[in-house]
Amino acid sequence: MSPSSRVPARCLGNASFQPENLIVDNDKLQQTRALLTQDDLFGAIRLLFGLPERDAYTYHAMTAVKLAEVQRVVDLGDVNGLHAWYRAQDGSP
Repeated sequence: MSPSSRVPARCLGNASFQPENLIVDNDKLQQTRALLTQDDLFGAIRLLFGLPERDAYTYHAMTAVKLAEVQRVVDLGDVNGLHAWYRAQDGSP
């Protein structure tokens, strides 16, 4: 078994980001939850990670998108069934 990595987590948009401090910051966590209840993914992630308002980093997953592009899709709601996969069988969110 290899030794565990001691490399600290990093955030390219915020060099001072320290996840161990985040989990004990109840005010920030509550503010983040409030943004998420308003479907503001962009604002919630920016707040949580301390990113700049005009975050221009391109996030990579199975596709490459900017955070603001993700928020625009969230804002579209159920237009053309975009979020149909993310609902209960009865159609509720």
